[in-house]
Amino acid sequence: EILVSPFDPRQKVSLCWEGALCLRGYDLEKNHARLDLVLYWQSKTASDESYVRYVHLIDPQDGHVVTQSDAIPRDWAYPTDIWEADEIVTDHLSLPLDGVPPGSYELNVGWYTFAGGRPLMACPTGDCREQQTDSQLLTTIMIP
Repeated sequence: EILVSPFDPRQKVSLCWEGALCLRGYDLEKNHARLDLVLYWQSKTASDESYVRYVHLIDPQDGHVVTQSDAIPRDWAYPTDIWEADEIVTDHLSLPLDGVPPGSYELNVGWYTFAGGRPLMACPTGDCREQQTDSQLLTTIMIP
């Protein structure tokens, strides 16, 4: 039995990695202690490989990662190698903001292989022959 989560993100996007894994939307809530994020993933095809998604909050001044979450979706419980083609997968996570100084930060997302850590290349234009980066900017976050 396959349970497909409801697809109703507050922010709709279309960000893909190597033409296989795509982010279709997200929900984001910020308070003084953390960022709560729901990511809506979709795999265009069934895969026999497990990938780790990462969400990094980056200081654009020096590129330093100030807080992050690297995990198999659904808190290590739902690896990509068991996803069905076109299934929408919701992935809830929180990034702690303790000790993050005030400022503007970039929230980046990406994927790498569970075995070996090879980054999946993003296809920002939709043309994977023009792969430029492994992570994609989701949004900018202001920490007061």
